[in-house]
Amino acid sequence: MEGKVNYTVVGIFVVALTVVLFVTVFWLSTNSHGKLYRAYVVYVQEDVTGLSIESAVRFNGVKVGFVESIRLDRKNPRLVKILLRIAPDVPITTTTFATLNAQGITGVIYVNLKTTTQNAPPIKAKPGEPYPVIPSHPSLLMQLNNALPQVAAQVQQLSASVAQLLNQQNRENIQSSLKNIAIFSRTLADNSDNFTRSMQSMSHALDNIAEASKQFPKTVTNFNNTLHSVDTLSAQMQNTSKNMDATLVSSRRAITNFSNQVMPSAEQALNNLAAASANINQMTIELQHDPSMLVRGKQPSQKGPGE
Repeated sequence: MEGKVNYTVVGIFVVALTVVLFVTVFWLSTNSHGKLYRAYVVYVQEDVTGLSIESAVRFNGVKVGFVESIRLDRKNPRLVKILLRIAPDVPITTTTFATLNAQGITGVIYVNLKTTTQNAPPIKAKPGEPYPVIPSHPSLLMQLNNALPQVAAQVQQLSASVAQLLNQQNRENIQSSLKNIAIFSRTLADNSDNFTRSMQSMSHALDNIAEASKQFPKTVTNFNNTLHSVDTLSAQMQNTSKNMDATLVSSRRAITNFSNQVMPSAEQALNNLAAASANINQMTIELQHDPSMLVRGKQPSQKGPGE
């Protein structure tokens, strides 16, 4: 006779086994190989192909954790939300940032962490966020994807500029310039002897200039001596000018005295001389009319009527 099954005991056993499994999964999700990890979140706006759950998280290349989950952000579907589990002894600070790097050529992606300063404070969760958020920088592939269109546009512009530069007219001008350069080269080759002589003449001229430059200090010294002599002569001329001024003052005084003293007497003598000359002229006229005056003397003038 078969025994009766106690469904209550079976139910209790199933519930207990479920709880044990749930606790085990939870413990394994928070502990890996007996280590306790801290949770951080990274938001990236790029393709995360190659990144998977349990992908490595490295700090300057050293593995410090793993990726726990990858999903789209509910508020902004353009962002990918990556939950990281990182060892507690890793210094995650306010200057730490995350970048998606490719591991070799296998296409496997891992999260690499770096920090810019050493003594920054630890990062903390913002209000309303369950975990601290580590900022992300674009990966090298993302930077190349952003830069390639700009490079392509610049290459197209350069190609258009080159095509415009090398139009038919410019090509003809370049050919003409090349012909002129060839003619100049032939002319230069034909006149190489003259050019050599010109260079020799220039060399001699430079030698003469160098020799003249050696004599230049002596010339400057002589010029300075000449300037000193000119200064001395100028000082002497100034003294002579002062003496001449004194002489002119004395001459002016002598002329003034001569004018005041001699000139009146000379003027009186000239007047007397003029009167004597007039008398002599009168006497000469009278002698011409009556030479006998020299013997008889001058006759008294006859009286007029009524005198």
